[in-house]
Amino acid sequence: MTPKDKQVVLMILGGWGITPAWSGNILNYLNTPHFHNLWKTFFHINIEPFPGKYSFCARQGSEISFANIGTGRINPDEGDQINEAIKSGVFLRHTGIQNAFRSTQGALHIVSLVDTRGKHSRLEHLAGLLIVARGFNVPKIFFHLGLMSGDDPNDRAYYELQKIIRMIEPFPNVEIASLFGSNFVLENDNKIKSIKILFNLLTRGHGLYFNQNFSEIFDRYYQKGGIDNTFPPSALNIDSKIIGRVNAGDTIIIANLKIDSIRPFVKIFDSPNIVGTPFDKKKLSNLKIYTFFNHGMGSKSISIFNRKTIPNPLSKVLSDNKLTQLKIAHIDKKFQIGYYFNGGNFEKYDNENRKVFPISRLDQNWLLGADEIYWDFKKAFLKRSHNFYLVSFSNADLLGHFGDMDIASKAIKKFDNIIGEIANITLERGADLIITADHGNAEEIIEKQTGEHKRYHTTNPVPFIFVSSKNLRPRAESLSLEGDIPPLYNSYTHASIAPTILDLFGLIKPSQMSDEGLITNELPIKNGVN
Repeated sequence: MTPKDKQVVLMILGGWGITPAWSGNILNYLNTPHFHNLWKTFFHINIEPFPGKYSFCARQGSEISFANIGTGRINPDEGDQINEAIKSGVFLRHTGIQNAFRSTQGALHIVSLVDTRGKHSRLEHLAGLLIVARGFNVPKIFFHLGLMSGDDPNDRAYYELQKIIRMIEPFPNVEIASLFGSNFVLENDNKIKSIKILFNLLTRGHGLYFNQNFSEIFDRYYQKGGIDNTFPPSALNIDSKIIGRVNAGDTIIIANLKIDSIRPFVKIFDSPNIVGTPFDKKKLSNLKIYTFFNHGMGSKSISIFNRKTIPNPLSKVLSDNKLTQLKIAHIDKKFQIGYYFNGGNFEKYDNENRKVFPISRLDQNWLLGADEIYWDFKKAFLKRSHNFYLVSFSNADLLGHFGDMDIASKAIKKFDNIIGEIANITLERGADLIITADHGNAEEIIEKQTGEHKRYHTTNPVPFIFVSSKNLRPRAESLSLEGDIPPLYNSYTHASIAPTILDLFGLIKPSQMSDEGLITNELPIKNGVN
């Protein structure tokens, strides 16, 4: 059988960690019998999702997991790299940082989300920029801040904003000039209406106005039931004068870390006509736009730090061998299945197709839209339209963040049926199925110490299950057929998955992939015995 005759399916379950059954784990056997039967029946092992020294902030996203899976290597987290540069002093001396401060002919604008989890941005990075500012005679520095908070109602962005306010107190030339909710950035980066609102706020001051009495503003806003992510776009107004708009000759530093929180700002300043309203280009002439890293958007923005794309990720190797790929996911994994899985390469490879589906409201669809993903996958799979399928479901992660044990348990039961259906059709067609997860969450909805809702991703191991009707031998000795949970930690990571997939296709893995595959065709076994 040639590689073109084969079908391999990789199912990535968002927020599906492995831990012994307990009252705070909705992924127990009663709720997920199909998953547990697959675990008992087929080769399985625990994968450590965050090996090494990934910070708490790095673990709050799935980007690094998808990157490690797709490239077959353990990649550094960019936010952690910047933290190390600040601690070591490299940040202060870095040519890219210094060029950004030297480039401005007017004001310096720092655009950043205020993310309480530290996924999209970190206060340490803003503090580092202010330290650098001491050595440059920049007349005015303006912060334009997008407010973002997670699931905890007590974890409000205003608490982080207070830290920024204290941070800028020693700097008389620094002011907070704009505030807006993160939804205008993250959930609408392709919607012209939201881009237009951001553009008009930052350049013209359109929106609501605020003074510098932040405590009064936010007390009133929260009392009315307002949430950070939908905070109305607002501009600083002192004595009836709008302060801190972007003008010709200014410099902008976009201090966000993730591509979905960088792209909207790059778009509006790279191509201001995108907003659809007349705008005098002279008002933005000689404007310099800097980002921490180059995320391959083909824009005029300048990257401060060099970022090397991974030359031969799994998707490229498959494409180079004329194998077709279909990647399907919930829309929140849009960039994970593309940009991050492909090692920082933004464009699709030949024969690579991607589809994303909206997340349904839980009160309207217990499956949160996973049924649409499943039916689209099934239709393509039964037609044998592709060789490799990446199917990503966010259900467990979304339910873990939701936090209601009773509702989440009912919803995960329904989703477990989809896991069983995908396993059945892959077995019937003689295809290979790998089930894994990006990180944990739903296995610990409750804090064991306090009994309260746990609102962050866990560091628990995640599953690796190899579902196949073929006689294939597990390469790793600790791969097992029994139903017991293996030791919680071992040496296997997400980096083993891409080499495993290449082995299944009979392809040679590139040298950049650090780990060996977990399955081999060389020594067939029957009933788990050589």
